[in-house]
Amino acid sequence: MKLKNIIAALLAGLTLFTACDKNEEMFLSEVRVSSSYVAIPIEGGQQEITVTATDSWSIAVSEKDAEWLTVSPVQGEAGESKVVFSAKAGTASNTTTLRLVCAGKTQLINVLQQAGKLELPISKTTDVNAAEDGTTWRIKGTVRGISNTTYGNYYIDDAYGSVYVYGTLNNGEEKKFAALGIEAGDIITVQGKKGTYNGPQMVNVDVIAIEKSLIKVASIDPADATIAKEGGDVNVALTVKGEGTSVVIPEEAKSWLSVTGIQIGAKETIVTLSAAANEVGDRSVEVSFVTTNSGKSYSAVATISQKGAIIDADVATILAAEDGSTQYRVSGYVSKVNDLSAGKIYIKDATGELYLYKVSYGELTVNNGDIITVVGAKGSYNGAGQLVNASVESVTPVKDIDLAGFRALPNDKTAYYRISGKVAKSTEANTKWDLTYGNFALTDGTTEVYVYGVRNGFGGAKGNFDKLGVAEGDELTIVCYKTSYKDLIEADGCFYVSHKSGSAVDPTPTPGGDQLTVSSDLFPSSYAADDSEISASGTTIVINNVANYGNGIQMKKEGSYIYNKSAVKAISSIKLNKSETKKWYKDNVTVYAGSSSNPSIEIALSSSDDESGSVYDLSSGDYTYFKIVNNSIYAVYMSSIEVIYK
Repeated sequence: MKLKNIIAALLAGLTLFTACDKNEEMFLSEVRVSSSYVAIPIEGGQQEITVTATDSWSIAVSEKDAEWLTVSPVQGEAGESKVVFSAKAGTASNTTTLRLVCAGKTQLINVLQQAGKLELPISKTTDVNAAEDGTTWRIKGTVRGISNTTYGNYYIDDAYGSVYVYGTLNNGEEKKFAALGIEAGDIITVQGKKGTYNGPQMVNVDVIAIEKSLIKVASIDPADATIAKEGGDVNVALTVKGEGTSVVIPEEAKSWLSVTGIQIGAKETIVTLSAAANEVGDRSVEVSFVTTNSGKSYSAVATISQKGAIIDADVATILAAEDGSTQYRVSGYVSKVNDLSAGKIYIKDATGELYLYKVSYGELTVNNGDIITVVGAKGSYNGAGQLVNASVESVTPVKDIDLAGFRALPNDKTAYYRISGKVAKSTEANTKWDLTYGNFALTDGTTEVYVYGVRNGFGGAKGNFDKLGVAEGDELTIVCYKTSYKDLIEADGCFYVSHKSGSAVDPTPTPGGDQLTVSSDLFPSSYAADDSEISASGTTIVINNVANYGNGIQMKKEGSYIYNKSAVKAISSIKLNKSETKKWYKDNVTVYAGSSSNPSIEIALSSSDDESGSVYDLSSGDYTYFKIVNNSIYAVYMSSIEVIYK
């Protein structure tokens, strides 16, 4: 039987058992599978599907099928189960239809190991976006918004919607997208697997066909397609081989951008787009230019931008704003660091906390706890607001100092320090006790410093300190500068950082034993983008985008991390044990250590083995905290983490 006939039969079977017409899907109520079609490449490999059943189930595999196909497990109980189909490399196509039986009902599963390219029908982009990850699809549409010309990242639009393509192969090779000659506006057919990262996408697609657009953007004046904030024009020169030219400006941009001229020449059509003065932030829009031929439409696109004013804002204002290119300036206290070297930090003011994603420091140096001013655009990730494409404008360093050291400082309203102590009534003259405005003393038992006014966070208002719930005897941390009044040493210009109730119990004691083992069974079954906590032998572990999907400890690509929130004994070494089912790539992980939680001192790799994992030597320092970060573009898999004590 020829390959194309095998595929046609399988697709027909798939249609027969999953749909009764174009618009109505039919499922068994007793059992469902994430895909009733499984394709394994001729070079061998495996595919996984999810079985959701209301009762026990089984899959029958004949002796003949077992010669080339392995299914595991072949039976299960009610609930959700993962079933893996695997095959060794073959020389000819293999095909079978397996029967999954549950509560007397049968679900057919078509399995194919193909010796040639799988000929799938063209699907809607909306179907791809809604599909299970790992399934293979073929789509056809117009290229838009090419964001990476090395890997080939862009959108494909069809009549139903759009899908994002992350990676395009050129005869099976990565990073050769430019050689394909694909441009915005071209109509292409691609095939690849569905994936998900910050939304649905197709990953590393193969290009089946390219149909060049009959309209192209030849040049733009000015070249950066940007209009000054005072207003002006952009001229877009087009080469048009179709019948006529129309311009489509999205509805949301018609209030500030308009077509003021179309000049048709022998070789080029020039479209003039105009904008009035811009009194708000930066703005941009993607404009489409359309021509037709024999009833078929072709398009080209250009992104037109206009400069705007930078809007001074607090954190709450930015979080409430819409995502876009509008530029905001915000100042705050560096409250948390995910990865300082990668620019992944949080800042906090009196209105809230804001994540800065890959902020650029320029020539400036930023440390945890400093006061910084940044400029960037509002973005979102997994529904959480953040500042993107941001740069640091200024830094005010904040130094830790004890109370005795603070008293010895010279008066200086430009030098900021972080001090801590118990809230108490001052014993010095010319002082007062007022928790509404934040007038009191901080004491460490031997030294006292009078605090004159504390704002309820960076940039907060005066007179709201009492709303923080701080009471006498509480342990309080503030940032302030040193000054004096009538020989009274004062902490002035203060803002609140944190406090702990004076009645709070001591933290969990440092765990004992010779080592701490963080095993895969401690992790949740799905990623959580926000920080969450697990406990390993009494040690609190903070995780972000780390889970156990069945292959051990799985760290998501691009920024996932693990660190201990509560101290452990002095660490001698850390061993990262690889997952038994996944390959180990030593360069994908970075280990940090220090004497406080969420440390930033990078530890060099001591040794690594593809069969076991990596070891890091921490014996030269007095480290009681560790952090493991995956900043690579691939997921990292481990069976466990071993923290060996001195």
